Parts: sequence; C-alpha cells; structure tokens
Amino acid sequence: MKNVCQVTVVHKEKVNGIKNKLDQKDFSNLLVLGKCFSDFSRIKIFYALETYIS
Repeated sequence: MKNVCQVTVVHKEKVNGIKNKLDQKDFSNLLVLGKCFSDFSRIKIFYALETYIS
C-alpha cells in the first residue's frame, strides 16, 4: 500500500476568491454549449463537421 497523506487543507482565502470570481461570471454561453453536447448524436455531427476534409 502506498503512503497517502490523510490531512485535508482548505485555503479559505483562495476558495473565497474563486467563489467571488465565479459569482461575477456569466455562464449562459457555456450552458447553451452544454445543451448542444448533451445528445450523443449531436456530438457525432459536430465531430464529423470538425474533421471533414474537402
């Protein structure tokens, strides 16, 4: 068995800084992108369009 550290360290100031940045961001564009990739058929179509060589 490997030696594994059992201590969890949370850097509260870093976590709070990231939370503040995330609260200020608009993720609506990513939401639309996520919906596009939620269907396996759409992913295959995007892949085919991206890799098509004319």
